[in-house]
Amino acid sequence: MPSKELPEEQWSLIHKLNGQLIRVLRELLVREIEWNPVHWVVTVLVLQRTIRETEEAILKTSSTMLEGEIFDEEQLNEGAGNRIVPLIKSLAGYCVRSGNVLWVDDIAHHPLRPEYRLYEYVNIHPDEAFVAEYVFPIRVKIGSTQIILGALNVETSRTDEHEFKIAGSHHVSEIVMRVLDTHGPFLLLADTVMRDRGAIKSLLSAHSQTLQSTIRDLTRNT
Repeated sequence: MPSKELPEEQWSLIHKLNGQLIRVLRELLVREIEWNPVHWVVTVLVLQRTIRETEEAILKTSSTMLEGEIFDEEQLNEGAGNRIVPLIKSLAGYCVRSGNVLWVDDIAHHPLRPEYRLYEYVNIHPDEAFVAEYVFPIRVKIGSTQIILGALNVETSRTDEHEFKIAGSHHVSEIVMRVLDTHGPFLLLADTVMRDRGAIKSLLSAHSQTLQSTIRDLTRNT
């Protein structure tokens, strides 16, 4: 039976992959919608499943970007990551359960306000309260079905007409989901314990190159 906690080297690989993802998304959103990542926090959340006598699913934090600075493998292995986010009573959990993009421009007045959970619970302490949240499922599509592996959670304290509002949910979701659908199969591969350093290095290189190829395709089509 699998352990309840993933091995350290496996989390290290997951954090590195998610760090690459955030870097690519930052570059792409800056280019496509002139996004300024200051006053934003972006976190990759990973769904960890354990099958024992019963099946257990836990949503945990991975790589994070805060005020434009990315925290991935090194910082997270020192204890900043792997914080549990509830599948119930969190907007990220709602996204994972439904498998749909969640677009909340105004948390305070949204019907899902009772589902909102403060970032302080995962050891992030913003200078100002977050007022908007955007959550995108990380998935692997197989035919007409999909496997949910986690979510990309984006929040901001900005109350003005920021770049996400101006670009609109359809355009931003199209960009982000295209990149996440490229990322998903690699995250699924990381669910297998890899002890060979050469294999890990090859996976990270292939992931980075595939993300960059996706960016080029998106750029040509806009």
